[in-house]
Amino acid sequence: MSIAHVGDSRLYRLRDNRFEQMTLDHSLLQELVDRGFYSQQEAQRATNKNYVTRALGVEQNVEVEIHEQPVQKSDYYVLCSDGLSDMIEDEDIQLTISTFSANLDTVAKQLIQLSNDNGGRDNISVIMAHVLSRSPRNGVYLTNTGMVRLGDVFVARLMLSLDGQILAEYNMNKERYTIGRLPDNDIRIDNPAVSGHHSLIINILNDSFLEDLNSTNGTYVNGKLIKKHAMQHAT
Repeated sequence: MSIAHVGDSRLYRLRDNRFEQMTLDHSLLQELVDRGFYSQQEAQRATNKNYVTRALGVEQNVEVEIHEQPVQKSDYYVLCSDGLSDMIEDEDIQLTISTFSANLDTVAKQLIQLSNDNGGRDNISVIMAHVLSRSPRNGVYLTNTGMVRLGDVFVARLMLSLDGQILAEYNMNKERYTIGRLPDNDIRIDNPAVSGHHSLIINILNDSFLEDLNSTNGTYVNGKLIKKHAMQHAT
């Protein structure tokens, strides 16, 4: 089976009572997991899951993640939007498949109902597949339904100061900002103590995270040397 993936919709597989996610989200939250800010368990409970780093229709070109996976008889596959995966724990998805496996249409409807019962904060789409044999013509069942809701966007502001004097202010309206001495940075600080690419700010809705990019002199927050730091709003 060939998997082509962009965004934060997910493909799951249930094989021999083992349920696993076959794709990784193209989201800032997943990047924070990869960088060690969150564990997978903490990410599952996070409220800022839906800020994607790749999506169709935004840019003229998009990098598509493509990989191959072997298919076995009796495999179950779930392709779903984040409106489902954000609202239901993986264990509950597996339990629903196991309970209603004789009818995939019922599985899909039950998953959508569970998502709505848990809040239904986003569009909910589900495609189910069950491998009955090796023939590519057999054993595929599809169902699709959903609804759309819109959310709010918040913009933070960064103030750059030296010795108590504010040098510049920046509206944090992008997902990431690089800070450094070189001209290609989003925020340039022309100071010999600052490395060419010194640090990185990642923004997810109301949350901002600071990461040192292996700078020569290090990155400090309130006098403390940090590698990764969850930033706080000024009061």
